[in-house]
Amino acid sequence: MPDRQPLQWVHNVCTRWQSDKAMASRALRLQEALSQWFTDVERQWVKKGLNPSERPSVLDDRLLSSDWQVVAAIEKILAPFEIASKQLQGDGIAGKRSTSGSFDEYFPVIEMLMNHLEDAINGIIWEEDKDMNMVQVDLFQNMHKKTRRLLKVYIKLAWKKLDRYYTLLTPTAYIAAVVFHPCKKWTLFDLLWNRLPARQTQGWKKRYETSLRDIWTESYKEMALDDKPQSSVQCDIRLDYIERRLTMSKSTDKPASKSKRPARQGIASMVHDELSQYLSEPAIDNPRYKSNPLAGWKDIGAQRFPRLSYMATDFLTIPSSSAYMERAFSSAGRMTSPQRTRLGRATISMAQCLRSWSQAGLSNSPISADLPARELWGPDTNE
Repeated sequence: MPDRQPLQWVHNVCTRWQSDKAMASRALRLQEALSQWFTDVERQWVKKGLNPSERPSVLDDRLLSSDWQVVAAIEKILAPFEIASKQLQGDGIAGKRSTSGSFDEYFPVIEMLMNHLEDAINGIIWEEDKDMNMVQVDLFQNMHKKTRRLLKVYIKLAWKKLDRYYTLLTPTAYIAAVVFHPCKKWTLFDLLWNRLPARQTQGWKKRYETSLRDIWTESYKEMALDDKPQSSVQCDIRLDYIERRLTMSKSTDKPASKSKRPARQGIASMVHDELSQYLSEPAIDNPRYKSNPLAGWKDIGAQRFPRLSYMATDFLTIPSSSAYMERAFSSAGRMTSPQRTRLGRATISMAQCLRSWSQAGLSNSPISADLPARELWGPDTNE
Protein backbone atom coordinates (compact mmCIF):
# COMPACT_ATOMS: atom_id res chain seq x y z
CA MET A 1 0.00 0.00 0.00
CA PRO A 2 1.41 3.44 -0.94
CA ASP A 3 1.97 5.79 1.98
CA ARG A 4 0.15 8.57 0.15
CA GLN A 5 -2.56 8.96 -2.45
CA PRO A 6 -1.31 9.03 -6.08
CA LEU A 7 -1.31 12.42 -7.77
CA GLN A 8 -4.28 13.06 -10.02
CA TRP A 9 -4.39 15.10 -13.20
CA VAL A 10 -5.44 18.73 -12.87
CA HIS A 11 -7.87 20.13 -15.43
CA ASN A 12 -8.26 23.80 -16.20
CA VAL A 13 -11.59 25.35 -15.27
CA CYS A 14 -12.69 28.77 -16.47
CA THR A 15 -14.18 29.62 -13.06
CA ARG A 16 -11.03 28.84 -11.07
CA TRP A 17 -8.05 31.18 -10.91
CA GLN A 18 -4.72 29.86 -12.09
CA SER A 19 -6.14 26.50 -13.15
CA ASP A 20 -4.18 26.68 -16.42
CA LYS A 21 -0.94 27.13 -14.51
CA ALA A 22 -1.87 24.32 -12.10
CA MET A 23 -2.66 22.02 -15.03
CA ALA A 24 0.71 22.75 -16.68
CA SER A 25 2.61 22.27 -13.42
CA ARG A 26 0.96 18.93 -12.69
CA ALA A 27 1.55 17.74 -16.26
CA LEU A 28 5.25 18.56 -16.01
CA ARG A 29 5.43 16.76 -12.67
CA LEU A 30 3.83 13.67 -14.18
CA GLN A 31 5.63 13.91 -17.52
CA GLU A 32 7.76 10.83 -16.93
CA ALA A 33 4.79 8.74 -15.82
CA LEU A 34 2.72 9.91 -18.80
CA SER A 35 5.51 9.12 -21.26
CA GLN A 36 5.86 5.65 -19.75
CA TRP A 37 2.12 5.07 -20.06
CA PHE A 38 2.16 6.02 -23.76
CA THR A 39 5.12 3.69 -24.25
CA ASP A 40 3.23 0.81 -22.62
CA VAL A 41 0.16 1.42 -24.78
CA GLU A 42 2.27 1.48 -27.92
CA ARG A 43 4.14 -1.69 -26.87
CA GLN A 44 0.88 -3.56 -26.42
CA TRP A 45 -0.24 -2.48 -29.89
CA VAL A 46 3.06 -3.66 -31.35
CA LYS A 47 2.59 -7.07 -29.72
CA LYS A 48 -0.77 -7.36 -31.45
CA GLY A 49 0.85 -7.03 -34.88
CA LEU A 50 0.67 -3.28 -35.63
CA ASN A 51 -2.78 -3.57 -37.17
CA PRO A 52 -3.73 0.01 -38.23
CA SER A 53 -7.40 -0.64 -37.42
CA GLU A 54 -6.47 -1.58 -33.84
CA ARG A 55 -4.15 1.33 -33.24
CA PRO A 56 -5.23 3.10 -29.99
CA SER A 57 -6.52 6.57 -30.83
CA VAL A 58 -4.96 7.94 -27.65
CA LEU A 59 -1.54 7.67 -29.31
CA ASP A 60 -2.57 10.61 -31.52
CA ASP A 61 -2.47 12.80 -28.40
CA ARG A 62 1.03 11.82 -27.40
CA LEU A 63 3.11 14.91 -26.61
CA LEU A 64 6.42 15.36 -28.40
CA SER A 65 9.44 17.06 -26.85
CA SER A 66 8.49 20.27 -28.65
CA ASP A 67 5.03 20.08 -27.07
CA TRP A 68 6.52 19.72 -23.60
CA GLN A 69 8.62 22.81 -24.29
CA VAL A 70 5.40 24.77 -24.80
CA VAL A 71 3.90 23.40 -21.59
CA ALA A 72 7.02 24.41 -19.67
CA ALA A 73 6.97 27.87 -21.25
CA ILE A 74 3.30 28.36 -20.30
CA GLU A 75 4.06 27.43 -16.70
CA LYS A 76 6.93 29.95 -16.57
CA ILE A 77 4.77 32.70 -18.06
CA LEU A 78 1.88 32.11 -15.65
CA ALA A 79 3.95 31.62 -12.48
CA PRO A 80 4.12 35.35 -11.54
CA PHE A 81 0.37 35.66 -12.12
CA GLU A 82 -0.24 32.96 -9.50
CA ILE A 83 1.94 34.82 -7.00
CA ALA A 84 0.24 38.13 -7.80
CA SER A 85 -3.29 36.76 -7.46
CA LYS A 86 -2.47 35.21 -4.09
CA GLN A 87 -0.88 38.44 -2.94
CA LEU A 88 -3.88 40.54 -3.96
CA GLN A 89 -6.27 38.19 -2.18
CA GLY A 90 -4.44 38.66 1.11
CA ASP A 91 -6.56 38.00 4.16
CA GLY A 92 -5.74 41.30 5.84
CA ILE A 93 -3.87 39.66 8.74
CA ALA A 94 -0.58 41.48 9.27
CA GLY A 95 2.46 39.21 9.39
CA LYS A 96 0.71 36.20 7.83
CA ARG A 97 1.51 37.33 4.28
CA SER A 98 4.01 39.76 2.85
CA THR A 99 1.06 42.03 2.12
CA SER A 100 -2.39 42.57 3.54
CA GLY A 101 -4.40 42.51 0.31
CA SER A 102 -5.49 46.15 0.15
CA PHE A 103 -5.92 48.62 -2.70
CA ASP A 104 -2.41 50.04 -2.35
CA GLU A 105 -0.99 46.81 -3.82
CA TYR A 106 -2.64 47.01 -7.24
CA PHE A 107 -0.20 49.39 -8.94
CA PRO A 108 3.09 47.62 -8.09
CA VAL A 109 1.57 44.19 -8.78
CA ILE A 110 0.24 45.09 -12.23
CA GLU A 111 3.44 46.99 -13.02
CA MET A 112 5.44 43.87 -12.17
CA LEU A 113 3.22 41.71 -14.39
CA MET A 114 3.53 44.10 -17.33
CA ASN A 115 7.30 44.15 -16.95
CA HIS A 116 7.23 40.35 -16.79
CA LEU A 117 5.30 40.09 -20.07
CA GLU A 118 7.53 42.64 -21.78
CA ASP A 119 10.57 40.59 -20.83
CA ALA A 120 8.83 37.37 -21.89
CA ILE A 121 8.23 38.76 -25.39
CA ASN A 122 12.01 39.03 -25.68
CA GLY A 123 12.46 35.50 -24.36
CA ILE A 124 13.55 36.50 -20.84
CA ILE A 125 12.04 35.02 -17.69
CA TRP A 126 13.19 35.79 -14.15
CA GLU A 127 12.90 32.89 -11.73
CA GLU A 128 13.84 32.63 -8.07
CA ASP A 129 16.35 30.12 -6.81
CA LYS A 130 16.23 28.52 -3.36
CA ASP A 131 17.94 31.61 -1.88
CA MET A 132 15.26 33.88 -3.42
CA ASN A 133 17.73 35.38 -5.87
CA MET A 134 16.40 36.26 -9.32
CA VAL A 135 17.94 34.16 -12.09
CA GLN A 136 17.48 34.86 -15.80
CA VAL A 137 16.08 31.99 -17.89
CA ASP A 138 15.80 31.72 -21.67
CA LEU A 139 12.11 31.14 -22.41
CA PHE A 140 12.56 30.18 -26.07
CA GLN A 141 15.69 28.04 -25.77
CA ASN A 142 15.82 25.35 -28.52
CA MET A 143 12.22 26.19 -29.48
CA HIS A 144 11.02 26.04 -33.09
CA LYS A 145 10.72 29.40 -34.83
CA LYS A 146 7.00 29.05 -35.58
CA THR A 147 6.22 28.00 -32.01
CA ARG A 148 8.23 30.91 -30.68
CA ARG A 149 6.37 33.34 -32.92
CA LEU A 150 2.99 31.97 -31.84
CA LEU A 151 3.86 32.28 -28.13
CA LYS A 152 4.94 35.88 -28.70
CA VAL A 153 1.53 36.66 -30.19
CA TYR A 154 -0.22 35.24 -27.11
CA ILE A 155 2.09 37.15 -24.77
CA LYS A 156 1.42 40.41 -26.62
CA LEU A 157 -2.34 39.80 -26.39
CA ALA A 158 -1.97 39.21 -22.65
CA TRP A 159 0.01 42.45 -22.30
CA LYS A 160 -2.68 44.34 -24.22
CA LYS A 161 -5.41 42.99 -21.94
CA LEU A 162 -3.40 43.79 -18.81
CA ASP A 163 -2.67 47.30 -20.08
CA ARG A 164 -6.41 47.82 -20.54
CA TYR A 165 -7.00 46.83 -16.91
CA TYR A 166 -4.19 49.16 -15.87
CA THR A 167 -5.98 52.09 -17.45
CA LEU A 168 -9.10 51.23 -15.42
CA LEU A 169 -7.28 51.91 -12.13
CA THR A 170 -8.51 55.50 -12.23
CA PRO A 171 -10.91 55.76 -9.23
CA THR A 172 -9.52 57.87 -6.42
CA ALA A 173 -9.65 54.90 -4.03
CA TYR A 174 -6.71 53.18 -5.78
CA ILE A 175 -4.58 56.32 -5.61
CA ALA A 176 -5.64 57.19 -2.06
CA ALA A 177 -4.71 53.76 -0.72
CA VAL A 178 -1.16 54.24 -2.02
CA VAL A 179 -0.89 57.86 -0.85
CA PHE A 180 -2.05 56.96 2.67
CA HIS A 181 0.41 54.07 2.92
CA PRO A 182 3.15 55.48 5.20
CA CYS A 183 5.89 53.66 3.27
CA LYS A 184 4.70 54.57 -0.24
CA LYS A 185 2.88 57.92 -0.65
CA TRP A 186 3.53 59.68 -3.98
CA THR A 187 7.04 58.19 -4.06
CA LEU A 188 5.73 54.89 -5.40
CA PHE A 189 4.08 56.54 -8.42
CA ASP A 190 7.22 58.56 -9.15
CA LEU A 191 9.24 55.33 -9.01
CA LEU A 192 6.89 53.35 -11.25
CA TRP A 193 5.80 55.94 -13.79
CA ASN A 194 8.93 58.05 -14.21
CA ARG A 195 10.68 54.96 -15.61
CA LEU A 196 8.00 54.47 -18.24
CA PRO A 197 6.31 57.83 -18.89
CA ALA A 198 3.97 56.29 -21.48
CA ARG A 199 2.03 54.64 -18.66
CA GLN A 200 1.17 57.89 -16.93
CA THR A 201 -1.54 60.32 -17.93
CA GLN A 202 -1.16 64.06 -18.35
CA GLY A 203 -1.80 65.92 -15.13
CA TRP A 204 -2.41 62.77 -13.12
CA LYS A 205 -0.94 64.09 -9.90
CA LYS A 206 -2.73 67.41 -9.93
CA ARG A 207 -6.06 65.74 -10.68
CA TYR A 208 -5.77 63.20 -7.88
CA GLU A 209 -4.49 65.72 -5.33
CA THR A 210 -7.56 67.81 -6.07
CA SER A 211 -9.84 64.78 -5.74
CA LEU A 212 -8.26 63.74 -2.43
CA ARG A 213 -8.59 67.26 -1.06
CA ASP A 214 -12.27 67.41 -2.05
CA ILE A 215 -13.00 64.15 -0.19
CA TRP A 216 -10.99 65.36 2.81
CA THR A 217 -12.82 68.69 2.96
CA GLU A 218 -16.31 67.27 2.47
CA SER A 219 -16.20 64.25 4.77
CA TYR A 220 -13.30 64.35 7.23
CA LYS A 221 -11.84 67.80 7.88
CA GLU A 222 -14.56 68.93 10.32
CA MET A 223 -15.55 65.52 11.72
CA ALA A 224 -15.91 64.93 15.47
CA LEU A 225 -13.02 63.01 17.00
CA ASP A 226 -13.29 59.73 18.84
CA ASP A 227 -11.09 59.07 21.87
CA LYS A 228 -10.92 55.30 21.37
CA PRO A 229 -7.48 53.86 22.22
CA GLN A 230 -5.26 52.78 19.36
CA SER A 231 -3.17 49.61 19.26
CA SER A 232 -0.59 48.26 16.86
CA VAL A 233 0.49 44.86 15.57
CA GLN A 234 4.13 43.81 15.48
CA CYS A 235 5.41 42.17 12.31
CA ASP A 236 8.71 41.59 10.56
CA ILE A 237 8.41 41.22 6.78
CA ARG A 238 11.26 40.89 4.30
CA LEU A 239 11.30 42.13 0.73
CA ASP A 240 8.47 40.33 -1.07
CA TYR A 241 8.40 38.70 -4.51
CA ILE A 242 6.76 41.69 -6.21
CA GLU A 243 9.53 44.04 -5.08
CA ARG A 244 12.28 41.56 -5.93
CA ARG A 245 10.81 41.10 -9.38
CA LEU A 246 10.45 44.83 -10.01
CA THR A 247 14.13 45.33 -9.29
CA MET A 248 14.95 42.99 -12.19
CA SER A 249 12.85 44.93 -14.68
CA LYS A 250 14.61 46.08 -17.80
CA SER A 251 12.80 49.38 -17.42
CA THR A 252 15.02 50.30 -14.46
CA ASP A 253 17.81 50.86 -16.96
CA LYS A 254 15.79 53.39 -18.94
CA PRO A 255 16.45 57.05 -18.16
CA ALA A 256 13.48 59.00 -16.93
CA SER A 257 11.90 61.37 -19.43
CA LYS A 258 12.26 64.84 -17.96
CA SER A 259 9.83 66.35 -20.43
CA LYS A 260 7.01 64.00 -19.46
CA ARG A 261 7.70 63.72 -15.73
CA PRO A 262 4.72 65.01 -13.77
CA ALA A 263 5.43 68.27 -12.00
CA ARG A 264 5.25 68.32 -8.22
CA GLN A 265 2.56 70.48 -6.75
CA GLY A 266 3.43 73.33 -4.45
CA ILE A 267 2.34 71.86 -1.15
CA ALA A 268 3.71 74.86 0.78
CA SER A 269 1.18 77.15 -0.85
CA MET A 270 -1.76 75.09 0.47
CA VAL A 271 -3.45 75.65 3.76
CA HIS A 272 -1.49 73.83 6.48
CA ASP A 273 -4.17 71.37 7.53
CA GLU A 274 -3.62 67.70 8.32
CA LEU A 275 -3.73 66.53 4.69
CA SER A 276 -1.28 69.21 3.54
CA GLN A 277 1.12 68.44 6.35
CA TYR A 278 0.97 64.70 5.65
CA LEU A 279 1.57 65.13 1.90
CA SER A 280 4.54 67.43 2.54
CA GLU A 281 6.43 64.77 4.49
CA PRO A 282 8.46 61.96 2.87
CA ALA A 283 7.51 58.29 3.05
CA ILE A 284 8.58 56.33 6.13
CA ASP A 285 11.20 53.61 5.71
CA ASN A 286 9.85 51.17 8.29
CA PRO A 287 9.57 47.46 7.39
CA ARG A 288 7.04 46.94 10.21
CA TYR A 289 4.55 49.22 8.47
CA LYS A 290 5.14 47.77 5.01
CA SER A 291 2.62 44.94 5.23
CA ASN A 292 0.56 46.62 7.93
CA PRO A 293 0.12 50.30 6.99
CA LEU A 294 -2.65 50.70 9.57
CA ALA A 295 -0.08 50.08 12.31
CA GLY A 296 1.72 53.24 11.22
CA TRP A 297 -1.45 55.26 11.57
CA LYS A 298 -2.19 53.70 14.96
CA ASP A 299 1.33 54.27 16.28
CA ILE A 300 2.01 57.77 14.97
CA GLY A 301 -0.62 59.01 12.54
CA ALA A 302 -3.56 58.97 14.92
CA GLN A 303 -1.77 61.36 17.27
CA ARG A 304 -0.36 63.70 14.62
CA PHE A 305 -3.29 63.54 12.17
CA PRO A 306 -6.36 62.55 14.24
CA ARG A 307 -8.98 63.30 11.58
CA LEU A 308 -6.88 62.28 8.59
CA SER A 309 -6.31 58.88 10.24
CA TYR A 310 -10.02 58.12 9.78
CA MET A 311 -9.79 58.93 6.07
CA ALA A 312 -6.65 56.80 5.71
CA THR A 313 -8.27 53.89 7.52
CA ASP A 314 -11.34 54.01 5.27
CA PHE A 315 -9.21 53.68 2.13
CA LEU A 316 -6.59 51.26 3.48
CA THR A 317 -9.21 48.77 4.68
CA ILE A 318 -10.80 48.33 1.23
CA PRO A 319 -10.01 44.72 0.26
CA SER A 320 -8.37 44.23 -3.13
CA SER A 321 -10.20 40.96 -3.66
CA SER A 322 -13.40 39.25 -2.56
CA ALA A 323 -11.53 35.97 -2.02
CA TYR A 324 -11.55 36.25 1.77
CA MET A 325 -15.30 36.94 1.86
CA GLU A 326 -15.90 34.02 -0.49
CA ARG A 327 -13.93 31.75 1.85
CA ALA A 328 -16.10 32.98 4.73
CA PHE A 329 -19.25 32.10 2.78
CA SER A 330 -17.81 28.66 2.00
CA SER A 331 -17.03 28.12 5.68
CA ALA A 332 -20.59 29.04 6.63
CA GLY A 333 -21.89 26.66 3.97
CA ARG A 334 -19.85 23.78 5.35
CA MET A 335 -21.07 24.62 8.85
CA THR A 336 -24.74 24.41 7.86
CA SER A 337 -24.65 20.79 6.73
CA PRO A 338 -27.79 18.61 6.39
CA GLN A 339 -27.21 17.50 10.00
CA ARG A 340 -27.34 21.10 11.26
CA THR A 341 -30.37 22.50 9.47
CA ARG A 342 -31.81 24.01 12.66
CA LEU A 343 -28.87 26.31 13.36
CA GLY A 344 -30.12 29.87 13.82
CA ARG A 345 -28.74 32.84 11.92
CA ALA A 346 -27.40 34.40 15.10
CA THR A 347 -25.54 31.21 16.03
CA ILE A 348 -23.97 30.93 12.58
CA SER A 349 -22.96 34.59 12.65
CA MET A 350 -21.38 34.31 16.08
CA ALA A 351 -19.48 31.14 15.15
CA GLN A 352 -18.10 32.65 11.94
CA CYS A 353 -17.14 35.87 13.70
CA LEU A 354 -15.29 33.93 16.41
CA ARG A 355 -13.51 31.92 13.72
CA SER A 356 -12.45 35.07 11.86
CA TRP A 357 -11.37 36.85 15.04
CA SER A 358 -9.39 33.82 16.17
CA GLN A 359 -7.53 33.66 12.84
CA ALA A 360 -6.73 37.37 13.10
CA GLY A 361 -5.45 36.96 16.67
CA LEU A 362 -8.24 39.10 18.11
CA SER A 363 -9.81 36.33 20.17
CA ASN A 364 -8.28 34.10 22.85
CA SER A 365 -10.65 31.23 22.24
CA PRO A 366 -9.30 27.91 23.60
CA ILE A 367 -10.51 26.21 20.39
CA SER A 368 -8.09 26.57 17.50
CA ALA A 369 -9.62 27.90 14.29
CA ASP A 370 -7.31 25.65 12.27
CA LEU A 371 -8.72 22.38 13.63
CA PRO A 372 -10.22 20.04 11.00
CA ALA A 373 -13.99 20.04 10.86
CA ARG A 374 -14.12 16.48 12.26
CA GLU A 375 -12.20 17.48 15.40
CA LEU A 376 -14.07 20.75 15.80
CA TRP A 377 -17.63 19.49 15.31
CA GLY A 378 -17.26 15.80 15.99
CA PRO A 379 -17.75 12.83 13.62
CA ASP A 380 -20.59 12.75 11.15
CA THR A 381 -23.69 11.07 12.61
CA ASN A 382 -23.99 8.87 9.52
CA GLU A 383 -20.59 7.27 10.06
